[in-house]
Amino acid sequence: MMMMPYVKKSIFCLVMYSVSANVLASDGLVNYTGEIIENACTVTNNMNNPLRVVIGFVARAAVNRGKGTIAAPTRFSIELTDCPESLIGTNAHVKFDGTPAPEDNSVLALSEGPFGTATGVGIQFLEAYSSGNPSTVIPLHQASAAKTLQAGRNVFDFGVQYIALSDNVTAGPADGTASFTIVYN
Repeated sequence: MMMMPYVKKSIFCLVMYSVSANVLASDGLVNYTGEIIENACTVTNNMNNPLRVVIGFVARAAVNRGKGTIAAPTRFSIELTDCPESLIGTNAHVKFDGTPAPEDNSVLALSEGPFGTATGVGIQFLEAYSSGNPSTVIPLHQASAAKTLQAGRNVFDFGVQYIALSDNVTAGPADGTASFTIVYN
């Protein structure tokens, strides 16, 4: 029986791939656990009703004082209602996701706009305000502090602020877009 040349090449590639896959070395193992639940709390500011946080106009001089300079902390809240009985008393965390800034993957990048974008700056997420002052930074893609869910209304208070990612910030629109996920455990 005569095999076509491309069939021989395909079989050869498949054999070589399976042999090379067994040669890869491993230094450890990670097991992931989780569960997709049927019912969750109602998020007031969902994809159909997005939350709008207005940071406002900030002078370039306020963030152009060197890398790491922060400016314009602004408070916002995420509200959950109608939590199922099975979740009352459990903890919930919020994870903010979005495009990370090239200079710092824990910070949200500014969105490219039709009229340009400020450079050298990103948006940082913060835990709940305490006495009007922002507290701990929440890195992008990481969970916030836990909040125990109660019957009725649950409010998660957060903040955002601009952070200089370089020693030279340029002026321009400084908008950003992030999604968030509520994680229950």
